Amino acid sequence: ERPTRFIPRRERYCSPRITRPSLLWTRRWCVCRRGYVRNAWGQCITHEECDSCKAYPHMDYSVCESDCPLTCGRPIPFFCIVHCARGCACPPGFVIDRRTIRKGCVSVKKCPPMCPKNSSYQQCVSSCEPRCDILRPRRCITSCRAGDCVCNSGYAKIYERGLMRCVLTSMCPKRYQDFYGKIYFLNIGR
Repeated sequence: ERPTRFIPRRERYCSPRITRPSLLWTRRWCVCRRGYVRNAWGQCITHEECDSCKAYPHMDYSVCESDCPLTCGRPIPFFCIVHCARGCACPPGFVIDRRTIRKGCVSVKKCPPMCPKNSSYQQCVSSCEPRCDILRPRRCITSCRAGDCVCNSGYAKIYERGLMRCVLTSMCPKRYQDFYGKIYFLNIGR
């Protein structure tokens, strides 16, 4: 990136049709260097990297993509080792579409990932979502980057044997043993 002179500027994007409007209209004091454009995540990529994904519907080039992307109609992976992989990926608001022969992405509104009973997929998720295994944080942060399954009102998230479930908050165990065997005593929903 390089600093702008005198005033913030709007940036050029690789795939404006699949980039969130809040990113598209942001005026920046630092812009991508010559020969680079921004991707749907706001990262600077080369024109060659940008062009490498044009053949795949609704994909953009990412410099740090998960090995466990969200997929249309499939459960959200819980245990996923997150390390950065460069390449074509689905931007926020899109998921891998395995229903077609051609590699590509589809809007989560058309085909969301599969969520457990008593939950639904949401693009923007709060850190204050009720969970049986952790106490509510003091400050809530909403993230719209990846999306997740969110329990319906009156339910709380619990992870058992590597799977996420939503249980009535009154059914959260008082004693909770985490993945590493540590035991917690909680009072959520009581």
